[in-house]
Amino acid sequence: RRLPELPRLIESLQRLADLGGHAMPSHGPELPEVRTVALRAISAYQRTAERVRTALAAYDEPPPLPELMHAVFGEVPLNFVGLRLGFLLGYADLVGLGEAYR
Repeated sequence: RRLPELPRLIESLQRLADLGGHAMPSHGPELPEVRTVALRAISAYQRTAERVRTALAAYDEPPPLPELMHAVFGEVPLNFVGLRLGFLLGYADLVGLGEAYR
């Protein structure tokens, strides 16, 4: 069973934003402003979620995943279909339609 992880990720990012401070990630440079980085990531997820909502508004019922993927991401090269499908399922969870694709 697929679990709705994208909403949980956003909740975690919000908790990090609330904590603030700086962080020493295991990869990359120090993050001097955790709040700024976390809020920027949340905003990016929310922008794409809005694209998914807009695409879904054109349908009376949830469309087949390939059709929705094309409406949200446009043409997806074959080597990126699996990656985009994973993102799309996460966004379906985020906008409240995850059950339609389980």
